[in-house]
Amino acid sequence: NIDPSKFSGKPLLIPLKTKPVEPTLKEKWTLTEEDKQEMLIHPSDRVKENNYLGTLRQPKPSPLIDLTKPSKAWFVHGTWQDFNYFQQSLIDRTVKTFGSTKDTRFKWYGDNTPGDRMRGAISLAEDILKNHVSGELIVIMTHSHGGNVAKWAIKELVQKLNIDASEILLITINLPVRTEYVTPKGITHINVRSKELDWVAYFGGVDHVQMTMIPTFWDWEDSFRDDPDASANIVYEDQYPTEYLKTITEYGQIVDAFPKFNDAFANHNGPWKKNVQVWFPIMEQYLKLFDLQAQREKLYLRMEILDNQIADLEKQSLPGTQSQKILEGIQILIDIRSDMIHTIYALDTEINNLQIQIKK
Repeated sequence: NIDPSKFSGKPLLIPLKTKPVEPTLKEKWTLTEEDKQEMLIHPSDRVKENNYLGTLRQPKPSPLIDLTKPSKAWFVHGTWQDFNYFQQSLIDRTVKTFGSTKDTRFKWYGDNTPGDRMRGAISLAEDILKNHVSGELIVIMTHSHGGNVAKWAIKELVQKLNIDASEILLITINLPVRTEYVTPKGITHINVRSKELDWVAYFGGVDHVQMTMIPTFWDWEDSFRDDPDASANIVYEDQYPTEYLKTITEYGQIVDAFPKFNDAFANHNGPWKKNVQVWFPIMEQYLKLFDLQAQREKLYLRMEILDNQIADLEKQSLPGTQSQKILEGIQILIDIRSDMIHTIYALDTEINNLQIQIKK
């Protein structure tokens, strides 16, 4: 018996009863002109530009990241939620996978405005900076607009506070992909999305949704929710049907209030247990893939150093004056290089097999 008109212009989920204390905006957090311009992008221009409208893009190359480092993990909720949206089983599994010594259930303001997301990003960046130790891996797992909060926080950490991009792993779940929130270069970013239409992620692509801005069904493509910034986009089949959501008071009210969109909050529940059981193993495969690619890249870098050393020694061994020790040194380096090439071939085979397995 919910009156749909009562929801006009109001949050679809009950907002948090209390907000955290707003952090002091220190001088280093002063908005730049670039930041201000990003916040002023008009929704209609954003919809024309962003990848919701279906341009297929190749994922960016996987960056160099060391997943064997000790880590700390942050869990960032979405709009009008709190950190309890992450079920304990997901938190425990994430902490175990990355060997995290600390996990933080980060609570931000949670309102659906660029300003609130910016303030949440500043607060998140401050918390990460306060707890981060150089050389440790920063793991940030997010849901919905929490991913855009994290993207902006990462931008602050990397571009303004000189945190090494290779020490950050971002995992976004059910992310509303928007052009003004960009993952900085060098970040390992895994994006997890539902195979079926996710209305919340779609509507999250703008701050003020108008029906005239929504394309018709036949204009949508399966890739319209992929994040072009991501190192990998994982697609899972949602395990919670609309009928199940109706048994939950808040979601049931929303579903009943919007009969035209009777799956309004379906396909937006990636952090829930049954969905995690589908996409988490795929993510683990990608993590293994990134690790193998990082090993291969390190070998290529070492080979480059060896090649330079060999070239330097060859310059010292002029005809007629060749030193036996120099020749022996060159041969040792050549043998080491040969072993590296064999190791790279083995890694290539393992990487190709894993990529085929992931595609299946």
